[in-house]
Amino acid sequence: DENNYEEASDMSITTDSRVPSKQDVAGALALAAQLGPWNHISPLSLVETAIVPYDLWHQAELVCDSASTLSSTKSTFEQRQPEEATKAIHALIDAALEARSYRRADAFATQFYNVGGKSRYIEARFLHACSTIGKVVRKRQLPIIERQVERVDKAVGRVCGENDTDGISGNARNTAVKSDNIDTSSTANSPTASVGGSDDNGNSAKNEIRSFALRQLEEAGEFDGAQRLAQIWGVEYEYDEETVLAAAAARRRRYIQWEDVMPSGTTAPDLLSTPQALMHAFHSHKFHDYRQGPFGFDAEWGDDHAGTDILQIATTKVALLVDIPALSETAEGTDALEQTV
Repeated sequence: DENNYEEASDMSITTDSRVPSKQDVAGALALAAQLGPWNHISPLSLVETAIVPYDLWHQAELVCDSASTLSSTKSTFEQRQPEEATKAIHALIDAALEARSYRRADAFATQFYNVGGKSRYIEARFLHACSTIGKVVRKRQLPIIERQVERVDKAVGRVCGENDTDGISGNARNTAVKSDNIDTSSTANSPTASVGGSDDNGNSAKNEIRSFALRQLEEAGEFDGAQRLAQIWGVEYEYDEETVLAAAAARRRRYIQWEDVMPSGTTAPDLLSTPQALMHAFHSHKFHDYRQGPFGFDAEWGDDHAGTDILQIATTKVALLVDIPALSETAEGTDALEQTV
């Protein structure tokens, strides 16, 4: 009965004060996602528990998927439940943005676009594009830059072509849904201006991603590439060559350059961002054989996410550059990391 239930609950609290392990919490969240007890438990609280301090992004995604699916299929569901699902999805995307895991935030906003993702869609896509462009610009991979700009344009077109925000009604929309105006002033290597949403039909997002790409190319000394893209996009592009060359010279004085220490004609190793590339490089260079050592290790820490950005593993003959964030996004990439590094 109710009294016995209360006594049992009190006993469990007093006799077991240990902090739940990450494995226990992961199992409990997976079970909640399967059972869908959203009439009795708020998915928002479970999402917050999953992310901090346990870093269980996949389980938080499962909870959001379960809550959003149930709220959209149950015709007798109370109005509160769809709003709770949307708030949970907002919390999930916002946490990814705060952690500067922009690839993850973009994926969540896309997956849950119709139940909470729309109001974060432009922001996540824009910051993901900035992060990607910052990584590829020095390789002068102009097609990738163009595709990232195109992805932002499509996100703006999708959002601005629709009316409703996230399917939240009444006052809940005022508190649960934030504006699409984006303050990127705290984001490393990203534009400092705000990226607009409905107020300017998303034009600021489209303009800012182009300006950002051109500035990145300019800072890397890729003036021809910047000029080419400016012509394709139909935007005015001018630069002060003396200022840019002075900045490039200052960077050379501060940082060791590849060509200064490596034999002529030696190319920089490619960044290993896929499971297939990592497994092939690891085994083709026999990094699995300890007799090939000694091995050197180094780690670079990124500004757009928590944890290691690039893991460098080298012998006296070859070096591998492992893109930890990209590989960690998928189960296959995680498995490849466990089998190698």
